[in-house]
Amino acid sequence: MNSRYFITSLLCGCSFLLNGQTPLSVADFLEKSVREMMPFSTNREITSRFSPNWVEGVDIRTETDDFDIERQRFQLRVKPNTPKIRQAQSALHDLYTEQAAIEMQLLQRDFIELAYEQLIDSYQSIQEIALKEQLLSVVSDKEKVLFRLAQLSSELPKDWLAAKRERTNLEVAIEQEYQQAAQLMIPPINWKTLLPISQVQAVINADSTRSFFQTQAIFDVESALIDGEAQLEQAEQKRYLDFLQLEYNGSNNAILAEKLSVGLAFQLPFSSNRALKMEELAIEKALLEREKAAKMELNTLKLMRVRKKINRLVSNLNVAKDKHEEQARVLTQLVQKNSQRDDANPLFALYEKEQDLQHQLDFLKMEVEIYQEYLDYLKLTEQLYQMPYRHFSAY
Repeated sequence: MNSRYFITSLLCGCSFLLNGQTPLSVADFLEKSVREMMPFSTNREITSRFSPNWVEGVDIRTETDDFDIERQRFQLRVKPNTPKIRQAQSALHDLYTEQAAIEMQLLQRDFIELAYEQLIDSYQSIQEIALKEQLLSVVSDKEKVLFRLAQLSSELPKDWLAAKRERTNLEVAIEQEYQQAAQLMIPPINWKTLLPISQVQAVINADSTRSFFQTQAIFDVESALIDGEAQLEQAEQKRYLDFLQLEYNGSNNAILAEKLSVGLAFQLPFSSNRALKMEELAIEKALLEREKAAKMELNTLKLMRVRKKINRLVSNLNVAKDKHEEQARVLTQLVQKNSQRDDANPLFALYEKEQDLQHQLDFLKMEVEIYQEYLDYLKLTEQLYQMPYRHFSAY
């Protein structure tokens, strides 16, 4: 089993060399992954062509009297736009375009998050394979020693059977890790460029940002849209000239009848519907301001919780490593004393290696949990979505 995994690893390494692939830095991997995963449609700008007209509408009417073509009547009604209406319409169009750009950025979030998640999954998978393969070698040696001891003893070989079962479980686990790594299809990464856990803690404690820039931009645009709609309503309300009308009565032999007439229509700013619309927009903006304040406060509280959790996890990891070092020193002394005896037990040294590798696997799980919490921290602060993608890169 060991040789099979060694050959597999060797073949993978050779394939990378043959393909001319060199290990990517963490930053290069993230940039490459986001670029390849991002659909082309999310990177295209939404183009819009709009130019406000000077005329809001043109209405042409015609009617006849007893189907007499000579007595046909024509009416032309033109509804003009004011400069303030055209200005408000242009401003609203610009805000719609800006809102669309922000929505496109939000669509890109999932792909950026997926790239970072793949990075963490790949790190965990690669490290687990390396540690478990070393552990498999130690457990296999332990199994052989226990088998020889079982042959010299009349007792049931429980220890040997336990070691054999442990080896089988490790082989299955390693096989699953290889399958997972193959499914990820991750190119080789230089893990030395990964942000160390100690720097993760330093980053979150030194970072005082609470900008939430995309959330802030969303609320700002929505607020500006409400203001823009209100300005358009006000401009409509102050359009005193409603329409201009030109009427032609056709051929008419009556001396006093007018063949051509011009009319104007005015509107006074006393519309209840417009007043109700303005009140609706004012309520909507007040609600939006409260929603924004609540969202920012909630994000700040979540940010504090994540910071505390990361600090606690890092502290737990450091304590676990200190205890492991203390235990390792005692175990090393026992192994040295055992090796000086004439009837030295080879299981002492194997047990020391096994315990060390088991602790390394435990540390790896704790590190992965810290990286996942750090990813949540970057999501909350929205730094995750800013280029360049160097938030997981070592300094």
